[in-house]
This record gives sequence, structure tokens and C-alpha cells, in this order.
Amino acid sequence: MLLILRYRGIPVAELAEKATFKETAYLLINGRLPKRDELTRFSVLLNDHSLVHEDMRAFYENFPRSSHPMGILSSMVNALRSFYPELLNLEEEINMTVTRLLSKIRTLAAMSYKISRGHKDSFRLMGFGHRVYKTYDPRAKIMKKMCDSLLNKLKISDPLLDIAKELEAVALKDDYFIGHNLYPNVDFYSGIVLRAIGIPTNMFTVMFAIGRLPGWIAQWKESMDDLNWKLGRPRQIYTGPTLTKFVPVDER
Repeated sequence: MLLILRYRGIPVAELAEKATFKETAYLLINGRLPKRDELTRFSVLLNDHSLVHEDMRAFYENFPRSSHPMGILSSMVNALRSFYPELLNLEEEINMTVTRLLSKIRTLAAMSYKISRGHKDSFRLMGFGHRVYKTYDPRAKIMKKMCDSLLNKLKISDPLLDIAKELEAVALKDDYFIGHNLYPNVDFYSGIVLRAIGIPTNMFTVMFAIGRLPGWIAQWKESMDDLNWKLGRPRQIYTGPTLTKFVPVDER
């Protein structure tokens, strides 16, 4: 089975290798890659809006220290709406809200972790199989390459990482895993990468949320821009661009 994964027509492998997170976020939300001046302006806005209101500290200080960072982050993202009551359904306001959310999510994530320090997620084996990709997850190929490169460069001695790599080797050759389409998915390799750079296990879902936020925003924005949209349906027909070549920022 041929698996195709593209963002606005650009193959995921090209974006992973050539584009920055900011470029990819801009692409998803605006439907095209930014020009150099647009990327610079976008980057400045993200930095300018990264601070959160001082009153939000009161919310954080009242969460139990045993709270999971993802639960805290979800609550605080919802609370952001209360700090910007002037929001109207105007394109300029919506674009500013998108920028605020993208910039502040990093700060909120860090604060969520700070509150939850000292909390212990028992170790669980996850990351095999995927409900969408019934063969090898195309994103996993990209993350596997990054994972191998990182571990070789850092030369980390970690028994759990060694076990994970052994499990990968077994899974790729084992008849049961192959017969049940249980190939390592992107979360398997991203979990290894996050552990290798010192991210606690209970912060994994928070890190995933930061990376996926531009896509969530893009889907919401498309529905807002569609005058005929009334209700989201689980099955949709893709009407976006076909295969599109990645163009370096200085050539746009």
C-alpha cells in the first residue's frame, strides 16, 4: 500500500529536512510558505507575545503539585480566552489570536512542568502500531533517522534507550509484529528522542501538543473561513493542492 503524507501538498519528508517549525506552522495556517520578510515578521510576533499575563500565576499556584502537565496545559489554554475579551470575528483579530496562542503555548508548557515537578508516570511500552497507517508510519522513517543520529552524537548510556532499540530490531523482523502491522510508529522514536534530551515522560504529551497546535489551528481556521460550513464531518474529501515542491525561503 502506497502511503502519502503531505502538508499543503508538500511531502512531509521535505518539510522535516528543509523547513523550520515556524515555516511549517505558517504553511499550515496560511496555505503557503512565507517569504523572507513574512517569516521575519512572524518570528518577531511570536517572540513579542510569548509572555503570559501576570494574573495567570494565580491559576498555576492553585493546581495540586501532583497534577499532570497536560491537564494543566489544557486548562490554561482555555483560560487564555478570559484575558482577551476584545476578540471579535475579524480576520485581523483572528490572526492575532492565532499568533498569541502559538507563542504562549511554549511558555504555558514550561510553567505546567514547573508546577508538576516531583510527580512520578510509571514506565509503559508504547509506540507500536497505528490506527491509520497499516504499514510503516511514513513519519516514523523521518524520526528514526533523527533518533539514530541523535543517539550516535550524544553517546548516551541509558538502559531504557538500549531496550527500546532492541525492541525495534525485534519488531521489524518478528512474524507476529509484521503480521499484525505492529511497526514502530512516530511516537516510538519521538519518545526515545525526548528521553535522550532529558524531557520527563509526563511532558511527552505536552511536547506533542506544541508540535501539533499549528495543524489544529489550520483546521479550525479553514472551517471559520468557509461561509458554507455548519458542522464538521468525520469523513471529508481533500480539495487542497496536489504534489508541491518545497521552495527555499530566499527563492519564494
